Amino acid sequence: MIACSNVANLILARSVRREGELAIRAALGAGTGVLRRTLLAESLLLCGAGAALGVLIAWPMVAILARYAARFSVRALDLTVDLSVLWVGVALAIVAAVLLAFVPRLPSAHASHGFGLSSGSLRITSGTNRRLRAFAVTQIAASFVLLAGAGMLLATLMSLQATQTGFDMRRVLAIDVP
Repeated sequence: MIACSNVANLILARSVRREGELAIRAALGAGTGVLRRTLLAESLLLCGAGAALGVLIAWPMVAILARYAARFSVRALDLTVDLSVLWVGVALAIVAAVLLAFVPRLPSAHASHGFGLSSGSLRITSGTNRRLRAFAVTQIAASFVLLAGAGMLLATLMSLQATQTGFDMRRVLAIDVP
């Protein structure tokens, strides 16, 4: 989810810079359907790659976390990547890609609607500005929730490490018997 959020943030920043390009494509005769499909294909590819990278990183990171937590709990070795959580991540990546394809305001071929084609400059209208602000606030809120969750997990692991169980674990021999 963090990788997908970062990729979505990069796509959002890139879409602001591409509005001039989209205006030129529309002036050359590309319809809004063609432009939306192009944006959707790009965002699906990038969000899918971000989600795939997150999944590939998840398995070794869970194994590292399990080995670390095994010092404190025998059940920590049972930690695995939950497939239902992975499917939620994939669904969120697809939803983010679809939303990112519809964030930029597309120009029509007949009117510029605030885009400066003749001078090569770009003006962002208030409707586009509002949408981009709302999307940026949503991105920041999602990042804050993810960081808060990671911080709580780290605090829990630190408190587990400092917890006194009442057993003297300094001179203990452990043997794994299959």
